[in-house]
This record gives sequence, structure tokens and C-alpha cells, in this order.
Amino acid sequence: IRNSSIQGYSETSLLINNQTIYQPIIAFKNIYLLWDIKDYNDITIDSLSIVFIHHPTVEVLLIGLGNKPRRISKEIIDFYRSKGIVIDSSSTFNACSTYNVLLAEDRNVAIAVVPDEFFTIEK
Repeated sequence: IRNSSIQGYSETSLLINNQTIYQPIIAFKNIYLLWDIKDYNDITIDSLSIVFIHHPTVEVLLIGLGNKPRRISKEIIDFYRSKGIVIDSSSTFNACSTYNVLLAEDRNVAIAVVPDEFFTIEK
């Protein structure tokens, strides 16, 4: 099984395992899944809960939030911290870069990432 490293990134898409993805995803070391969120407000404890079924247990969950300053709620961060998972949210670019570094270090890391343009589409 090959690593689900993020090979490329643009405002509209992500390149993972030579596949261009145009929507939000949650990626683990050996698999990525489409992430069914409609907008920033859909990022919740429940929408991120897929990390609990992954084995081995995720230590760090990176969240890429587009190219504008956005924050994950303290409630989400505290909930995941209580379960032993560190959440680090940042720009999508920084989250992707950090994910690839941690993946190369063989860390138990996951990333929930959103292409920048996804946040600007009129709903």
C-alpha cells in the first residue's frame, strides 16, 4: 500500500496518489476518503470522527482551512485532545506540507483538507 502523500496543491484541487481531487478529503497514511462537508460550519466533532475508526490511532490531525485565517472551535480541539489526538489547523498549504513531513517520519497522522476555492463557492 502506498502512502497517501499530497503531491500537489492548487486553489481548486489536491493531487494525491496521482489523482486530482476537487473536494474536501480526509487522508491517512494509506488511504484517503472524500469528506462530506458543505462549508466551513460543517467542520464539527462529528464530521471529523472518522479518525476514530482508523488503526493505528491517529496522534495528530491536521486541518487545512483554505487560504484565509480561520480557526477550529476550542470545543473541537478540547474534545480531540481528551481522546489523545492533537489538532493543528492552518492554511491548506501549510497543513499539506506538515502532513507530508510527518508522513515521511512515519507518524500516525491524518489530514482533513479543503481546497481554497471550496470556501469561495456560492452556496
